[in-house]
Amino acid sequence: MASFLQNCGASLDPIAKGGWKHGPLGCYGDCENCGSVPCRTACVGGMAQFGMTAHALGDNCLACSCFYCCCPCIAGCLQRGTIRAKYNIDGNPLFDFLMACCCGGLVVLQNANEVGEEACFTNKKLSVLLTPPSKEEMTKMAEKAKADAAQAAKEAKEQAANKA
Repeated sequence: MASFLQNCGASLDPIAKGGWKHGPLGCYGDCENCGSVPCRTACVGGMAQFGMTAHALGDNCLACSCFYCCCPCIAGCLQRGTIRAKYNIDGNPLFDFLMACCCGGLVVLQNANEVGEEACFTNKKLSVLLTPPSKEEMTKMAEKAKADAAQAAKEAKEQAANKA
């Protein structure tokens, strides 16, 4: 079974990867077997890997992992969009959302692969996951959420005005 998945992933990955360094099936194409740490992480510990990637991108690992646990499609979509913006990768939010909803574990691993070694899941880095956000980080996250909500309301208002 592992051999089939490796061959399938190695064959389909170049087609699916687009402008990304690794495609969504990169786990199966790069792994020696499906029991390797990256593949287990994508399937079982997606929340922890998501947090490690978020930490490498400058966000709080624990807060982002909790968000991923509650809203994996939205969290995966947002992280994918952040990575696309940071690394100048073509794409769109709808495709990000569909990928995050339909292939969540694979997207988590693709995101980590794109960010690189600093997002690699290790037992030492797991301690970062257990560190709660500081008061300053919580304030920063709340301000960002408030600004995002205000921007979304402004855009909705402009769209409504354009339709009228």
